[in-house]
Amino acid sequence: MNWLSLLVPLPIAIIGFAAYLSVQVWKHKNLLSKITNLPPQPPEGNWLLGHLGMLPKDNKLFILNEQLFKKYGKVFRIRILFNTWVVVTDPELIKKITMSRSYDMSSMTSNAFKDLFGEYVMLSLTGDDWKRHRKLIAPLFTQARLRKFSTFMIEHLDKMVAQWKQESSKGSVEVTELLKRTALDIVVEAILGYKLNSLGDPSNPTTRAARVMLEMFPKTLVPFYKYTHPFEYRNLKKSRDMIKNLVEKIIEDYKNNPEKDAELLTLMMGASDSETGETLSRREVIDESLTFLFGGFETSAGTLSWVLYHISKYPNVQKKLQDEVDSVLGGRSPSFEDVDKLTYLNCVLKETNRITPVAPQSARESVEDVQLEGFDIPKGSTILLNFHSVNLNPEIWENPLEFSPERWTNFFAKNPEDRDKSKDVFPFGHGFRICAGMKFAELELKIAMIKMFQNFTFALDESKKFTSINMLIHTPEELYLKITPRV
Repeated sequence: MNWLSLLVPLPIAIIGFAAYLSVQVWKHKNLLSKITNLPPQPPEGNWLLGHLGMLPKDNKLFILNEQLFKKYGKVFRIRILFNTWVVVTDPELIKKITMSRSYDMSSMTSNAFKDLFGEYVMLSLTGDDWKRHRKLIAPLFTQARLRKFSTFMIEHLDKMVAQWKQESSKGSVEVTELLKRTALDIVVEAILGYKLNSLGDPSNPTTRAARVMLEMFPKTLVPFYKYTHPFEYRNLKKSRDMIKNLVEKIIEDYKNNPEKDAELLTLMMGASDSETGETLSRREVIDESLTFLFGGFETSAGTLSWVLYHISKYPNVQKKLQDEVDSVLGGRSPSFEDVDKLTYLNCVLKETNRITPVAPQSARESVEDVQLEGFDIPKGSTILLNFHSVNLNPEIWENPLEFSPERWTNFFAKNPEDRDKSKDVFPFGHGFRICAGMKFAELELKIAMIKMFQNFTFALDESKKFTSINMLIHTPEELYLKITPRV
């Protein structure tokens, strides 16, 4: 084989791709030049790349946006190649955008979900298709169903507690990995009715495939990732196909044994519109199942890791939380009805979501030319809702960098008339695209917190380096804690 003949087309392909980018950038800049009232922007570093060179190497785009917010205000723009990103850092504007039909899921995010999970997932659908899926799926999270979910959540969390008790004698424990395994076991059983046992057997092929698919997915949001990392992307899709095959087998099993209950999977299979009689197709059920796996895995484990990180730094907060758990439960295992009785626990969770949101920003796209805060925003612009900057804005929050659950006391006041809802955070998004599984996630987080602080006292292991992941989500990567079982 003449290897030289294979290399000759490569320079031509590179030149062609560069020419394509140049033409698209020229068209985009030409469009922007005709708009006189655009939001402010920092100086562009490069005619072709725009502000691409400003993006942090550690992927902390939300940190860059916070710095730009301080200089350019609550609405500004940056250009990445032939796409303008309009960054919004005002809570009222965020609410306005998420409640308006002039904006929808960004095509960047939508295409990534569609490419990996399938055509028929709520996070990639728009218009009537999205409305149909939302109408069929959102009602599945009933109180009765959540109560049933709570029983096996407790079962899996008891296994985690037992393992942590064994690990505690080692001096320090890396908790993020164990939280991820437990969260994966919970969400797989909730959706598929399948006992994965990731916590007990992390090396089994199904667990490995699920971890590859769910942990590598955020990388696909990086432009041209699948072209710059072809082998990694192929491995990602191979893992995805393995999980899809598992879902297919479970569907067949439950079709042949209709008396079984595969939790959300069978509910989606049987869901129908009361007005039209429409149902979800087999393909739609499979695609949505994969999306729920992603939504219920990394974010739950990440939030719990952040809770432990903050609590370990504030012993007084930890003691107050433990006292509340002891007072309400008296040493018994929690029930579904207990989770909303723990006011201070709710405050701790709320403050964790404020100071270290797992989803520090979310993307929308203008589906028409719009005006925002007096600025003209062209159709097709990506709108970045920068929750992180809102949550740390000193004009909104007193001492915003201080972890203070007490700031939420009035938010959760027992008397509804005394509740102060003027400030809030958006851990599950906002508006008509708010997370459909929010109630499930909140239940899991609260039961997990009860179990953790009922059984242990935590302290940071200062000898270990703390690192975090900064892609689509922002979560601790490794968190080493000294765990002391409570007597």
